[in-house]
Amino acid sequence: MLEVQYRNAGQFLVSYCTNLSRGGLFVSTPTPTPAGKLLTLSLQIPGREEPARLSARVCWTRAEADDYGPAGMGLKFEQLDEVIGAQIDALVAEMKPLKLILIGRAASAWSHMAAMLSSMAYCTPRIVDVGQADAAMLRSADLLIVDITNDPDATVTLLERLAGISDVTVTPAIALCGASAADSLVRASRLASVIRLPADTLELQGRILEALGRVCASR
Repeated sequence: MLEVQYRNAGQFLVSYCTNLSRGGLFVSTPTPTPAGKLLTLSLQIPGREEPARLSARVCWTRAEADDYGPAGMGLKFEQLDEVIGAQIDALVAEMKPLKLILIGRAASAWSHMAAMLSSMAYCTPRIVDVGQADAAMLRSADLLIVDITNDPDATVTLLERLAGISDVTVTPAIALCGASAADSLVRASRLASVIRLPADTLELQGRILEALGRVCASR
């Protein structure tokens, strides 16, 4: 997932793109530009000193988040420079899926979240029980999403254990917190980005995209 800049209705906007290929990309945004419009994009491709400026036409839009993915628009590149096209091909070929670990719910309860994450980024969501999350697993993750609602003490303790692994750059984490776990909110907020439940789908996707963007930037 890469940062992309563009203008929409006179506004300069920054978002993240997924499903990148030589043909085009998907840009996640709550305010997609109408289909048919031509946009000028600024895309920072790893290995290039300056962002690539590209023309792309909006082929389709998704006005609201649904089971198929977040709100946004599908863009098709126009008159793509051969050098930039080759760089995009090389980037896609080298891409490795982000390792996301989901902890704190039963597998069936995480299924919707796992599907949503797969639609938002090139990733391999893995559902793990709190008791199975060992240090090696935490080291390997790019992002943890932990629901502390059902067992606040065990899941927050897990986050504290992660923060205590001194030989590892702390893995970014998102903590989902329902009303029954309010007493653990302060502990969790020191260790993770906290999202209170029930959360609006758009807010949830936006916070996750921000976290994924930071993960990709650190790569």
